[in-house]
Amino acid sequence: MRSDRRLGLVFIGRSLSSAHDSHAVIYRRLLDELGLRGHEVLFLEQRASDHRGASETAFGSFWTASYGSREELEQRWAVEIREADAVIVGSQVTEGARVLDWVLATARGAVAFYDLDTILTLRLLERGVCDYLRPDLVPRLDAYLSTTGGPLLARIRDDLGAERVRPLYAGADPKEWPDRLPPQWDLGFLGAYCEAREPSLDRLLLQPARWSPDRRFVVAGGLYPRELRWPDNVELLGSIPPAQHRALFGAQRFLLDVTRPWVSRSGYSPSLALLDAAMCATSVITDHWIGIERFFVPGREILVAYSSTDVLEYLELSDAQREEIGMLARERVLAEHTSAHRARELERHALEWLSAKRTHAVQVPELRRAVA
Repeated sequence: MRSDRRLGLVFIGRSLSSAHDSHAVIYRRLLDELGLRGHEVLFLEQRASDHRGASETAFGSFWTASYGSREELEQRWAVEIREADAVIVGSQVTEGARVLDWVLATARGAVAFYDLDTILTLRLLERGVCDYLRPDLVPRLDAYLSTTGGPLLARIRDDLGAERVRPLYAGADPKEWPDRLPPQWDLGFLGAYCEAREPSLDRLLLQPARWSPDRRFVVAGGLYPRELRWPDNVELLGSIPPAQHRALFGAQRFLLDVTRPWVSRSGYSPSLALLDAAMCATSVITDHWIGIERFFVPGREILVAYSSTDVLEYLELSDAQREEIGMLARERVLAEHTSAHRARELERHALEWLSAKRTHAVQVPELRRAVA
């Protein structure tokens, strides 16, 4: 259902133009859907250089512009920030806490923080080293949005004093549908090197590869140390831009989704690779993480592996069984987890924030008269 009201939305985020940044992928999809729903959307990101560039540029169904410094942001875009129905500042923006402080002081509409790194943010706040958010800013927000849901949202509400905390997960692109080609690999993993994740990757991909030398495996991602010794049947492709992920998913029988330990413990945080692979009807094998049942039915739409043996058993599934799991996962994503769903959720949230601000504006004078 489309809203009758056309909203003016301004986003300030880490990246939109990067070909490799997951933030950019999430933002592009969300903003494009918001634009298609008739809202006026502007995205602002900081340039690598301080050189002044052109003003707004059309990007799909929305507008994007860049700024060279926080000072330029404040001088050049104050009118847009002040007049917007809602301003959403994302995580990991350079000088983000100072930017958010300025937005809160400038905006007449609602102000929200969109955390695409919630688990990291909370860890940085606990250590007192988060430069893109301060605890004192959170109670002043109209809303705190997070790509991680579940119990973590209660911590943001109770410990940081957020008035409204809402999940806004990543969304898959419904246009993703790879050509059905003969698979090149039996199992693949997409993700950059992470030392904390290596034990799980070894258990769920490298050990099965050692035990089944007749099968082919692939890892696509950057920063893997050269000294790592992998089985000969494991191919390392290096970093692959999101535009090529669809072809990668279509070239493997199963995708392995491995979460970082702190992500699996917090849960409720489906990766972009998981959602995109499911959208492509590629069957997904994943380690267990809290809340997975909220997104997919284990054993029916997704396969949960606790050991190397589990993975080898899944690799023995027939093509018909594998394809059925992939198609059921795709149907689940189409029904609940596309970028269009996320745009509708954000639209409802923004209308809620604005309604609350109007109510507050009416009630406060009445309360003062009653006290007087």
